Amino acid sequence: MDPQPELSDGRVLLRPWRPGDAAAVAAACEDAAIQRWTSVPSPYRRSDAEAFVGEWAPQQWTSGRGAAYAVVQPDADILIGAVGLGRRDPVVRSAEIGYWTAPAARGRGHTTAAVRLLTRFGFDTLGLARIEWYAEVGNAASRRVAARAGFTVEGTLRAKLPHSGGLVDAWVGARLATDPDRPAEREVPQPVLHTGRLTLRPFEPADAPAVAAACADPGTQAWLPLPSPYTLGHAEQWVSVGAFADRYAGTGVHYAVAEDLGGVLVGDIGLKRLDRAAAAAEVGYWTAPAARGRGYMTEAVGALCRWAYAELGLRRVELRAAPANTASRRVAAKAGFRMEGVLRAAGYLHTGPVDLVCYSRLVDDPPN
Repeated sequence: MDPQPELSDGRVLLRPWRPGDAAAVAAACEDAAIQRWTSVPSPYRRSDAEAFVGEWAPQQWTSGRGAAYAVVQPDADILIGAVGLGRRDPVVRSAEIGYWTAPAARGRGHTTAAVRLLTRFGFDTLGLARIEWYAEVGNAASRRVAARAGFTVEGTLRAKLPHSGGLVDAWVGARLATDPDRPAEREVPQPVLHTGRLTLRPFEPADAPAVAAACADPGTQAWLPLPSPYTLGHAEQWVSVGAFADRYAGTGVHYAVAEDLGGVLVGDIGLKRLDRAAAAAEVGYWTAPAARGRGYMTEAVGALCRWAYAELGLRRVELRAAPANTASRRVAAKAGFRMEGVLRAAGYLHTGPVDLVCYSRLVDDPPN
């Protein structure tokens, strides 16, 4: 085969592994997260890294089985992570993608950029028709990267991946050569927002117990079409995957609402049905039982609306609540929303279809 080419989008550089990378690989693969979610040897020794960069990685290319790349900063050649195509099948024109990120480089979008770059190379240069992604169920970080890179999650496979001497269930996803490229700007930004008492931030795995307790509360269950009973498993799925799905699809964003003092989770707030052409979206929220009656959600709604008007360019934010949901309707009024009318049978609760009172707040409306 031709020499393995370098790939770059200006943000990251994908280059073949070199013997000199062994020390950086050994240091990265000792990380607890990489040990937990990948099949690297444990403990990971320098000899493992030397075998990886000196033998296994180059053989992937020369044998035609795949392409293993070091992901580095283009200007400094500092290791960011690893990405590769493996199990290449020339008959069905498929391959499997895998990746990890060095601890110091996480949270910056570099791995997503690398996966996008290698996926395009697989389609355009290697002639692949389908690239598959697998991750152990619960590996939310890997799933977020896959979603951002345009992969569609297709299901869960039982006892698919080897791990710690056994087999674990795996999420499976894929991207096809015929899938349209999703521009990076489609993803909704999510900066941390602050009010006088609260922080609005992305959900974290540690939020799951508090989410489970709040969403199992009868007051929350009464006004939202949540699973019933609501379990810790539902919450873990939400904080790791569900809370980010709208953001990556470009249709909304969800925030955890936490107190500044102590960081206690007090609610959830988000924008959904984001329509950039119409410059409109709908806000939704719930408040944890112990935090009700303190004005927290009114404060959070105001902060989210100000950000949406200024940064997303929205002109209109809607809010809908069941007629009997007096707490939510009070939040709407206090946050400066105006009632427009009643939408008949526009919502659905555990009791069945329900009318919704529609409120709106425009960008030039006074806040209250």
